[in-house]
Amino acid sequence: RFCIYRTHIKMDYHAHIYFEDHEQVFALAFKSQLAAHFPHIQVGRFHLRIGPHTKAMFQVAYAQADAAALMAYFDAHIPERSVLIHPLIDDVLAAHTTEAKWRGPILPLNLEALLKSP
Repeated sequence: RFCIYRTHIKMDYHAHIYFEDHEQVFALAFKSQLAAHFPHIQVGRFHLRIGPHTKAMFQVAYAQADAAALMAYFDAHIPERSVLIHPLIDDVLAAHTTEAKWRGPILPLNLEALLKSP
């Protein structure tokens, strides 16, 4: 499965950037900063909890061409933050587990939520 957003650029990956619940103001500011710095990526909504994600987060969809620059940006601006990076593939369980990479501390996921996915 590939995601196509309003930019008409094929997106290859999601990066889920996690925050503490009380960091919502910081998260929204960082989300805006990220969207301004990378106009070709798709920045999603901030969620306190959704699907398999057990902490507050927002996701970013991006193409392989943006991966190196985006990871360098994360290193410069949120080096200690937990970020789950996974490919956009049909097998959502594998995408979030065996095919996923973590930056920063690894967080638990509610994998049962992925098993209920259509």
